[in-house]
Amino acid sequence: MARPSVRGSVAVIGDWEDGVGAILLRDVDFTDEGCWLRTTGIDSKWGTSRRDFRGVKGESAHRVAHELWIGSLGKDQRVIQFCERRACVNPFHLAIMGSEEANQWRLLKGLERYCDCKIWMGYCNPAGYGEINIRGNAVLTHRYAWEVRYGPIPDGMEVCHHCDNPPCCEPSHLFIGPHEKNLADMAWKERSGVAKLTVDTARQIRERYSVGNVSLVELAIEHGVSKRTVLDTVKGKKWLHAGGPLNLSRFKPNYCRKGHELTEQNTIRRHDGSRQCRECSNKCQRDRYRRNR
Repeated sequence: MARPSVRGSVAVIGDWEDGVGAILLRDVDFTDEGCWLRTTGIDSKWGTSRRDFRGVKGESAHRVAHELWIGSLGKDQRVIQFCERRACVNPFHLAIMGSEEANQWRLLKGLERYCDCKIWMGYCNPAGYGEINIRGNAVLTHRYAWEVRYGPIPDGMEVCHHCDNPPCCEPSHLFIGPHEKNLADMAWKERSGVAKLTVDTARQIRERYSVGNVSLVELAIEHGVSKRTVLDTVKGKKWLHAGGPLNLSRFKPNYCRKGHELTEQNTIRRHDGSRQCRECSNKCQRDRYRRNR
């Protein structure tokens, strides 16, 4: 089979008038830039053209074009278009790369410099972080950028931004840390997109609640948050770095859920230090005995 040639935007097909070549070039738009763009079978997600060319369902047109024009491909080899048009099948716009090399090339081509950041210009998730398809999985671009520069990310660690710019993939703007460090960094910089409290208000809530003249509900209404948020704040489960007194003695209940007072005689001490109402425990045993009679 003769190799096609390009004269400007005109393709000289030659022996490609029959067989797979004819099917491949049947629905092609020859552009002034030299691209041969397939107009049918376009994948809505990736933008490539797919069709049953040689009895194999869903073959990529640019891979078929490379094999017909240039040669066969290995299992782990990827074909990319330097023209960055995913539907192009012009063999002079195609190149072979290894799978990992092609992924890194796609990452670099999708970045643009903005001030000191390298911004991912492709798809971003609702949180603003870029995503790229790596080996069939959606991977956050800033995490992949870290792996390319520094190596694998340890288990349990997250990649955070010094610049607080989610789509940024500049390696010098990234650092790794556990989830708790990431949350503390977000709170310290007061950049949590859903946080209604600040470091100052969290400290104020603890100070006022430790005095004892205000309830959790009153503080929740005043600051426009839920009672659970205020409770976690004064206990130190949230905004621990804000400082302020943690008076946990007010949370020790003096009554069980049934309303029985937890006196010394009515309290059972468990081995883990927790307490149980003796009256409720005796009632449960009596009920269990009646059921089993």
